[in-house]
Amino acid sequence: GFFVAMLGIVVITAGLGLLTRSAYRRGKTLQASAGVLATVAPPAVVVSLSLLTVGPVGLSAHHVRWVWSLAVFITFVAIWLGAELWSACRSETSIRWVTPTAVATTVVLSLLNVAYIAQPEGPVADYASMPAMRRVFPGMGVLADRGPVLYDTSNLRVFEPYSSTMMMKLQELGIEFRVSDEIWVRQLGNNRRADGTETTVVFQLEGIPALDYSGPACTVALASALNEADEAVAIANAELFAQQLIDGSIAVDETLLRPDDRIDQLGAARDGDFNAAWLLVLVIDGTLGRWVFDGLATSSNANLANELDQIFGWMLTSYGLFAEGPWSCP
Repeated sequence: GFFVAMLGIVVITAGLGLLTRSAYRRGKTLQASAGVLATVAPPAVVVSLSLLTVGPVGLSAHHVRWVWSLAVFITFVAIWLGAELWSACRSETSIRWVTPTAVATTVVLSLLNVAYIAQPEGPVADYASMPAMRRVFPGMGVLADRGPVLYDTSNLRVFEPYSSTMMMKLQELGIEFRVSDEIWVRQLGNNRRADGTETTVVFQLEGIPALDYSGPACTVALASALNEADEAVAIANAELFAQQLIDGSIAVDETLLRPDDRIDQLGAARDGDFNAAWLLVLVIDGTLGRWVFDGLATSSNANLANELDQIFGWMLTSYGLFAEGPWSCP
């Protein structure tokens, strides 16, 4: 919170100021000079951050990497000044407690730092996608006997969190993989450059394209961030709601729909087209969910809105890893 953070800055600044004053009074010019810089650093960081440009994704972690090096310097100076003061005031009794105190402090601070908090912006913004990847990992072993595989990166969206994680898992499993895109080659090294001998191509799809894929490639793994039980419920509800759109159990007031509101798709669903109804339930803009929220679609199911949210979560977090090559699907 704001007040705790400000209290921490005040305490750190005041403590450094007192240690710096003590070093100066004892004639420790070098230590005092470092102490002055460390003392003004915390409030200077606050001012600098307040002037930092906030981009479309917020205050991203990679914008403030410089704070880490400054924090190391402040910590070093605080320990240096504290050790100098301790040395000036030491006695035989106090010296015996130096090592136990240092060890205890290290242990306590380490335990307090155990909890992991993912920043909502920057490199770990997609931390919530990790459950889907953990469900995909066990199925990746089928690629072990396929020789070097080519990881197709041509369809990756910007900032997607999956490909690098999957490549690291392939490496962990001892499965040789290569890439053909020059940007990826520069990142992964020339040893990962495809040379044309790869007989298996691996690629990934997200969301509806992953769920509806019907091409020639084999499905290595397909999963969402939901657990298996919740995912099964979401799939069953999606199929149920698609059927209810067809038979009219979910009523839509077509007179209130906008011209661009997928009216043709709704008409096809009313004529019995299950695929059209299915896409109205799953479509990326949440058409049916929006209709329910706006009161344009009604049903006897009082929990319809919450169940649609679960379906949308299943669809949005679904990830599929596919492989294509001269071998039959397992």
